Amino acid sequence: MLTALTVDGPLDFMTLKKRLEAPDGSMSMHLQRLEEVGYVSARRELLGRRPRTTYRLTAAGTRALGKYLASLQQLLDSMKGK
Repeated sequence: MLTALTVDGPLDFMTLKKRLEAPDGSMSMHLQRLEEVGYVSARRELLGRRPRTTYRLTAAGTRALGKYLASLQQLLDSMKGK
């Protein structure tokens, strides 16, 4: 989710769901948790009579993703010597 938001920018729930090919339940649960820890922000609005929530990566989310990717790179680098 964080990678998708980094690459594509802010995405609404349905677009993010389609991009990740994930079920509603797990999407909602993960996005709620990411919002709770401050990695994403959510903007909720009504379009006509339909709700729409758009998610955006926060600065904290960008930092967390950067640290995660650096850890993965470190792991890959350490495996090259084996």
